[in-house]
Amino acid sequence: SSTGRALLSIREDEIAARAMGINISKYKVRAFVLAASLAGLAGGLYAHTGVVLQPREAGFQRSFEVIIFVVLGGMGSISGVVLAAIILTILPEALRDLQQYRLIVYALLLIGMMLLRPQGLFGVREIWDLWGQKSGASRRVAKTGVGG
Repeated sequence: SSTGRALLSIREDEIAARAMGINISKYKVRAFVLAASLAGLAGGLYAHTGVVLQPREAGFQRSFEVIIFVVLGGMGSISGVVLAAIILTILPEALRDLQQYRLIVYALLLIGMMLLRPQGLFGVREIWDLWGQKSGASRRVAKTGVGG
């Protein structure tokens, strides 16, 4: 959409986007309002999980976990971040006996990911883009008999 292209151009080069006539302030305010709305919705849903809400739950450890979700998933891929969040939500249950070492495991995972795959799980692609490529390749093999 035109809004998506405007936001991408602002992310890539704000000066060039302004030179192309994009109203930077309008799109930044829209993005902020959308992010704040989603954060409020997430907070409202989290409040209904039955836990007692306390400010210390949103401390350093939670902030570190969210940053790890984004870095592991890839900053340009929503589905990558969702997959990383699912993996890192299940990981503490798998490491229940090693609870005191959880942040060390997260840090090692983060360092390993930055060294081996700095663009994240999917980079800037989405998971449905990868499925489309595989199904297109299988259709070519079935049609022509030659892999592509």
